[in-house]
Amino acid sequence: MKKVNYNEISSKYDNRYNEDQWSNIKEKLLETISLNEYNNILEVGCGTGYWLNAIKALNVNCFGLDYSIGMLKEAKSKKRCGNLINGDANALPFKNNKFDFIFCMNALHHFSLYRRLQNPKSSFLRELECET
Repeated sequence: MKKVNYNEISSKYDNRYNEDQWSNIKEKLLETISLNEYNNILEVGCGTGYWLNAIKALNVNCFGLDYSIGMLKEAKSKKRCGNLINGDANALPFKNNKFDFIFCMNALHHFSLYRRLQNPKSSFLRELECET
């Protein structure tokens, strides 16, 4: 599989959201956050911040994490979220239990969840372990 350089495509990445296929997903995301009264929200693999911008209207504390500096620069230039962090999904740079809700859109295939299932200690899902 060819590796995508997201720094190079970041300025045109949002063109993918011109299609109407995303409206139902956006509606469900907003509904989930509202119904559960989530306040501190993290999007892992936030890219240009499209989804963070969608939830901004809910007046919540939103944070975005992405590995690509180019994508984060796009998100910042579009003022989609003030809390943007450059980091790796497999080593989240946050204290435990900081977020009420963590979501990921169109990015899971980049995380070691798929590439290194034999070593779960370094996977994205391992990072998300929490008490119930």
